[in-house]
Amino acid sequence: MSNLVKLQYEALKLDGKNYDEWALDTTLHVESMKLGEVIKEGNMTSLHDKSKATIFLRHHIQEGLRVKYKDIKDPLQLWTNLKERFEHNNENTKEDMLEKPFSTFQPPICSCGNNMGT
Repeated sequence: MSNLVKLQYEALKLDGKNYDEWALDTTLHVESMKLGEVIKEGNMTSLHDKSKATIFLRHHIQEGLRVKYKDIKDPLQLWTNLKERFEHNNENTKEDMLEKPFSTFQPPICSCGNNMGT
């Protein structure tokens, strides 16, 4: 089934590779909708706000994840389940992102032929 409503940002991928960016975008959007409390422990938000937030969250995850979490109607539970599933995916990626530029860095060579890095 295709999305009839345009996404505000990229949906969370099945493999969770974009989890960090998705979580930040989702937090900002939920806050801007004045629904930020629904993804915090101990919230006392209305059923209406919880339903609105759940619809928003489900709209911004890929189809396979929607199917997997189809029975979850509480936005905090959905948020927590996705966080537990994907947050650890990107821990090594952050270090790898820093390591790669350092390991592949080549110092510039000046036009006189001398290597400036030595």
